[in-house]
Amino acid sequence: MEETVVHPPLSVDAYLERLKSLHTSVVADLDSALRSQIELVEKTLRAKGTGAGPAGADAAASSAHVRLEDVSVLEALEEDGREFSKELSKKVKGRLGEVVSRHINIDVGLLFEFGVGGVIRQFQAVSPEIT
Repeated sequence: MEETVVHPPLSVDAYLERLKSLHTSVVADLDSALRSQIELVEKTLRAKGTGAGPAGADAAASSAHVRLEDVSVLEALEEDGREFSKELSKKVKGRLGEVVSRHINIDVGLLFEFGVGGVIRQFQAVSPEIT
């Protein structure tokens, strides 16, 4: 039988510190992964077929061209990056939106005074499922 771990409540400062730490960690991990792969591709492309030292490799690589397949890979990665950013942004907004919505109160009293209270009562929670 699994034991449920109960975490003590966090202070606002501790919560925000963990949130900022998560941001730093995700950005650093992504940067590290991209940087290492980009450096590998750069070294490979600059060294390919030059047979020269580092200075000669840079000069040869600047006038050389990559294959069309390589350009296709770059374009696919650009699209992947856009999709990844959009999906991650949607998830972050959704999850952190839960936190914000638990702490926001909207006073609709003025709307009731103007007689639109009946309309407001008709609003219902929306689910992502299609009915």
